[in-house]
Amino acid sequence: MDLVFHGTLGGSVAVAERRHACFTIETDGGVYWFDVGEDASRAAHLAGVDILSTRAITLSSMCMNSMGGLPRLLWAIRHENMLRNESDRGDSLIRLAIPFAPPWSGLIEMLEGATGNHFANGFVLEVEKYGDGIVLDDGTMKVRACHNSYMGAPYMHRDWKSYSVRAEGEGKSVVYSGNMHDVSDLFPLLEEPCDILMVGTSHQPVADICMKLKERKAEFGKLVFNNLSAEIVGNPGHAKETAMSILGVDALIPDDGERITL
Repeated sequence: MDLVFHGTLGGSVAVAERRHACFTIETDGGVYWFDVGEDASRAAHLAGVDILSTRAITLSSMCMNSMGGLPRLLWAIRHENMLRNESDRGDSLIRLAIPFAPPWSGLIEMLEGATGNHFANGFVLEVEKYGDGIVLDDGTMKVRACHNSYMGAPYMHRDWKSYSVRAEGEGKSVVYSGNMHDVSDLFPLLEEPCDILMVGTSHQPVADICMKLKERKAEFGKLVFNNLSAEIVGNPGHAKETAMSILGVDALIPDDGERITL
């Protein structure tokens, strides 16, 4: 199982060599996307990821930082299908999991409008709105979601708009916070140890994150800081020193395009 970071940045400040948060997991010949930040499809091409092997896309929120690259990714899949013209391959199924429906309505209207209502070419797009619990279980990858407070509590009986997820495959597990305001929102996904704990840092100080993980006695193999603030990008050494002093771990602050094997 390979994990590829296509974007690692949080917030709206442009930083050279970094795109908004997005990563893929490659396993059993398939590609599974988690958030699709700006220019993610181009980043995937440069990283050697075959976008036509996409099986599922999970968005942690409908914030533009998490979904800004989605229309371009879907357009690139459509275009690549047309270029390869693999008619004998048949239409592939891509599952798109979203926590909040209205933004998707506008997005698909734009894509369909640009193609005369014939957008999907060579693939079938299955869109499903999810909530707490199982998001995906296709026999290769299992994804479970738990809401977080990043976009606030829902009004009355409306839906939560932001989630963290736990992805499991090949006996390995990755917990991804997405955007978050408080790392304690992740704790329901950390009832079991995980191999990778990927924590967003653009809305909570690294010291607070590490202290709460220590108090929780969270068990994980590797701590990864993602959804990075410009301050952390400018001084990654300080964030790593903080994690080492509080948790005694060598946290990874990945570069865009970096690949790790679980």
